[in-house]
Amino acid sequence: MILRGFLWAISLLAIGFRFVGLERKPPHFDEGVNWFFVQEIKRIGFFEYDPTNYHGPLHFYLLYVFDLFFGDSLIAYRLLPVCVSVLTIFIAYNLAKKVNVVPVFVVAIFATSPAFTFYSRYAIHETSLVFFLLLFFYLLIKFLDNQKVETFFFSGLALVGAAAVKETFVIHVISFVLAFLLIWRTQGVSDLKRLVQSLGFRKIGICLLGWMSVLFLLYTGFGKNLTGFQDFFLAFLPWKDIAIDSGHAKPFYYWLKNLILFEAPLFFGLIFGVLLIKKINQKQRVLMMAGLLGLLFYSVIPYKTPWCLISISWPFAFFCFQNWKSRYVEVLVLVAVLFSSYQSYSLNFKRYTDSEHPYVYVQTSEEYWKVFEILNQIEGARDLEFLVVSVGYWPLPWGLKDFKKTQFLSEFDGEVISPLAIVEIEKMKNLRLGNEYCVIPFTLREAKKDHVLLIKEKLALVSLGGCPGAI
Repeated sequence: MILRGFLWAISLLAIGFRFVGLERKPPHFDEGVNWFFVQEIKRIGFFEYDPTNYHGPLHFYLLYVFDLFFGDSLIAYRLLPVCVSVLTIFIAYNLAKKVNVVPVFVVAIFATSPAFTFYSRYAIHETSLVFFLLLFFYLLIKFLDNQKVETFFFSGLALVGAAAVKETFVIHVISFVLAFLLIWRTQGVSDLKRLVQSLGFRKIGICLLGWMSVLFLLYTGFGKNLTGFQDFFLAFLPWKDIAIDSGHAKPFYYWLKNLILFEAPLFFGLIFGVLLIKKINQKQRVLMMAGLLGLLFYSVIPYKTPWCLISISWPFAFFCFQNWKSRYVEVLVLVAVLFSSYQSYSLNFKRYTDSEHPYVYVQTSEEYWKVFEILNQIEGARDLEFLVVSVGYWPLPWGLKDFKKTQFLSEFDGEVISPLAIVEIEKMKNLRLGNEYCVIPFTLREAKKDHVLLIKEKLALVSLGGCPGAI
């Protein structure tokens, strides 16, 4: 009864952390790009896969569905990862039972983790990737128990889902394959032969055909872009280069550092899993080994963005709470979960644009909202010419979608004559202002004034009573 009450309380906390105040945080750079791709689906009828984007089509199609039903608002787009995150917790609950771990405590970690809550509130790919990886492992373990062909098919289909979300799925596949080989060893070979015999080559072939058909349909835009399927395999070549040499390079210990500082329960799970690797059951060992290998591979790769932490660390959630004989350890773990809850509250509702926090990465400043407060006060602004000059102007196209005469440029060295403009400060030296303008510096990203809003003084006088003060 106590555990059931705790489960309900944790479930409510998980929902609160994910659904409350979704509209407060300005759209992220990547959310603006994802919005654009959904608009392209609406325009041409399918997602045109580009192997240099390193993102599969499935997330965009799911966003497209939410766009159709709820519109293209920020909340509508963020509802997708929030709902997927809640489903992920449900899968984690069932997986915990499959591997003989107390499920309520696993739910507590997923529900309160700062990383899992924070990135579930972004309309980006990572939450969907975690969902499909968890679903794959759960169905795979279930298949090893019941040996039913339908379970085998859906486990593979979950892996196809992961492959259609993000190409980094291959790191996790390699981790799981190596984990099975290391843990099962000789027994694994005989088990594999037995499973193949129980299914039969015909059924296995039909499953493979089904999986490849789904992957083919998604990557080719349902047959409208046949090169997309070939590009899926080619994507790993440019990804190899960008993973080594990019602007997102971090040190080897980056993931471990974030686990220690912000994910104490997951870090304890990592430590306890290693300490108990010989005492836990075989299924748990495979899960732990896959988690360790994934952490190692991601640590070696220089390219690191903080949201990848959730796809790396989720296996450790199953090892934090063990049947400890020491009350001190149990109390320590519970305190860690409580502290994690506090960190999640602070991050999601207070520090969500604080660039000093490692999780707040390439995040749009709250001054973004103030820019649009000013623009919305200008009568007829949506029908005026609007020039945007910036290398990294996302997510401005989403916010300016109703401004019908907006032009986006990464470079411009001419005379600005449009009534409204947003210009990256570094680009101002190349411009000539053809009229008298109100120049209003603001922060688009990070913690510095990196852009200016330009409004013709006459327009500002009529609509705003003069030039606005500093943002």
